[in-house]
Amino acid sequence: MSNDRHCFECYGYDIIIDDELKPWLIEVNASPSMTATTTNDRILKYNLFENILSVVLPPSGIPDARWKKTPNANALGDFETLIDEDSVLKEGLSNA
Repeated sequence: MSNDRHCFECYGYDIIIDDELKPWLIEVNASPSMTATTTNDRILKYNLFENILSVVLPPSGIPDARWKKTPNANALGDFETLIDEDSVLKEGLSNA
């Protein structure tokens, strides 16, 4: 897969929860199905798209990918930042 900051990927995680409420990861899908089969499935996928779009196209406008790569906290909604590219970039520039 190419590393292109103008794109994003959505992964699907299949998880089963046992009778003791312990989650078990079954598989990770690089191309999850976005077809809804039930009402709850449709609601879940609608909310997923809404959250993804709030990060990719935040209400404050399209971010300048050349300088600021991490959306602000409001745009992230329920998502969590795993790697803060802005901090990594600043560290790289200060060490140069």
